[in-house]
Amino acid sequence: MMKILRGIPISSGLVAGKVTIIKSISYATFQKSIKKSEVEKHISMFKQSIKKSLEELQLLFSFMESDAKDAREIILSHQEMLKDKVFHDEIISIINDELVEAEFAIHSFFEKLINDFSKIEDNYLSQRKEDFRDIKDRIIKNLSQNSTRNFHSIPKNKITVIDNISVSFMFEAKNSNVLGIIAKNGTANSHSAIIAKSLDIPVVFEVKDALVEMKNNDFILLNGNTGTVIVSPSDEKISEFQKNKKKEKRLYLGKLKLAKLPTSTKNNQRIQIMSNIEIPDEAKKIEVKNSDGIGLFRTEFLYYIENKFPTTERQYKFYRDLIKFYSENKPIYIRTFDIGGDKLSNEFGLAKELNPYLGCRGIRFSLRFPKIFKDQIKAILRAGAFGNLKIMLPMITSKNEIIRAKKIINDVKFELKKSKMKFDENIEIGIMIEVPAAAIQSEQLADVSDFFSIGTNDLTQYILAADRDNETLAESFNYFHPAVLQLIEISINAAKKRNIPISICGEMAGDEIAVPLLLGMGLKCFSISKENYLNIKDDISNYELDILRKKYTKIKRKSQIEIFQFYKKIMKETKETKGL
Repeated sequence: MMKILRGIPISSGLVAGKVTIIKSISYATFQKSIKKSEVEKHISMFKQSIKKSLEELQLLFSFMESDAKDAREIILSHQEMLKDKVFHDEIISIINDELVEAEFAIHSFFEKLINDFSKIEDNYLSQRKEDFRDIKDRIIKNLSQNSTRNFHSIPKNKITVIDNISVSFMFEAKNSNVLGIIAKNGTANSHSAIIAKSLDIPVVFEVKDALVEMKNNDFILLNGNTGTVIVSPSDEKISEFQKNKKKEKRLYLGKLKLAKLPTSTKNNQRIQIMSNIEIPDEAKKIEVKNSDGIGLFRTEFLYYIENKFPTTERQYKFYRDLIKFYSENKPIYIRTFDIGGDKLSNEFGLAKELNPYLGCRGIRFSLRFPKIFKDQIKAILRAGAFGNLKIMLPMITSKNEIIRAKKIINDVKFELKKSKMKFDENIEIGIMIEVPAAAIQSEQLADVSDFFSIGTNDLTQYILAADRDNETLAESFNYFHPAVLQLIEISINAAKKRNIPISICGEMAGDEIAVPLLLGMGLKCFSISKENYLNIKDDISNYELDILRKKYTKIKRKSQIEIFQFYKKIMKETKETKGL
């Protein structure tokens, strides 16, 4: 019998498929008394759990796309809660005064907090309940000495139905191949909704009878545009759905037509647009599939999904899948692990880092732990035999680091030859320009590099001494600053002089105001997130390089504000000319 359910539309799209029911992970807690002598043990367990929870969030934060601002801010808000001293003192007081286990102390604290926030009429504040539940579950999960990362089992190619939505679940769903998501609970302004909108699949919240009216393998029609769910649809409803699906496909084909066109300026000068991705499945998206290459594949994700460095075979499979999903011919730039010692201090015996951005990360970590580096290089070289992979080294500050890395790569090549394994003997090896030292000596580094990729996010924060994730310094972190532009220009000119390719893969490359500036500097390759692909592609088609070069020469010695306003006006006038 057909049933029609309704909820709040969160992410648009139409999909038909079978249901899989997932019960959200919850932690049953019971009040259990402890002896006075056990208090310190439970306080210590709580502190260790906080530390582990912060490490998990920092690792998750590190592999988020730099331009996924909303998602990054959500993680930051959870970190701030976990670091809050008042919160720590409250939990310790409950353990001390009430003589209860750490688990129950955490549970009772958060339940009271959730209950208090439920009474608040302010819409935004009441949404924080979801965050509190998520943080509570993470801490309780990590109380166990043997706890492992709790991934929900999310089957592929099905519509997932869940009772209580959470930020953690949405991050996991982001990296799973699900057709759609239906949640019994959840609100349009929640953090889970923000992440849902980036999934490119239909998502509907607040379907109150979802778990009552649906069971595993039920066939349903999900409409993310209207928030409608039709269970066991009639032939008439299926026919109507198919018509709507065809209409959606026509719109999709219009988008595809633009995506498939080569990117060129108004006077037909070819510009390359590549994609930044972090999981192989993203390579299937039309914006990525039709781009000129994958300019940045962030491999930290491979560590995150297993909470340890993956084996050579596991990595090899990931890189092979990436080639299979994307292209055997287009370039794919694999950035080697850019995980810092702050996340791995326990595992590798590194001292606690007060400033991880300036710590043992990127190439420094790889050279300090060559076994991990070798395993990754071996996987890349082997997979490279089947596609056009390139090795990109992060956090480079000197020529010596490149030479040392290349020696290790050559050692791995020798081992593969000895084992008679197929691999790419002529793989290109390039570097990230993300430290001022690399930009300043870019001419010398070009002598031992096959290509450059400028990471404007780190480069900006290092040049301006402004933490890019510090909200207080938001105005200070600005890549329109003349000092930042000067080092970008130095790097572009060095690459041209040495005749090696150069691209920009930071947030700046996807900024519509910055694009005409970068074109005027002489940049001809951008690597951006799929969300910005069509806009940047369209923008570039409206510019003439010769005009932009002249404009940049005139404006480059002006102040940051003047430069920004100048290019904002150019971007605005261009869109007005097109009637946008």
